[in-house]
Amino acid sequence: MSADPSEGRPPHAPEASWAQRLLGDFHVTGLFWYRFHRWGVKTVPEWLLPPLILAFTTLFFLTIFNIRKAIAANLEAVLGPCGWLQRQRRIWRTMHEFAWCLTERYERLVTDRPFHVECEAMEHWREVTSSGRGFVMVT
Repeated sequence: MSADPSEGRPPHAPEASWAQRLLGDFHVTGLFWYRFHRWGVKTVPEWLLPPLILAFTTLFFLTIFNIRKAIAANLEAVLGPCGWLQRQRRIWRTMHEFAWCLTERYERLVTDRPFHVECEAMEHWREVTSSGRGFVMVT
């Protein structure tokens, strides 16, 4: 039997580390960073967002090891096993996509920047909704 009770458990929802307890909201997973992100999206010009997202994705990629382990475990379940370099690439891309998703959310909430929505395969949606039977959407 293992001495560490966390061994054998998946790395999801990791417990608070000493750094997280010490830094509180200023830890890399703390509330400060969400508020800072929201403020940044509201304040900086749109052309500056891509390099900032790249810089902050890299910062978080290099600092949140437990979250990286959880992302890797989730991606391995879906995409299958891979080598170390490919795993790091998958983790970084997931974090980068999340950063863009959060940025676009904040853009809708705190700016008046124009945006474009494009619906794909509308004929399929019309067919499903016109059946009168309902549907279940799995995401």
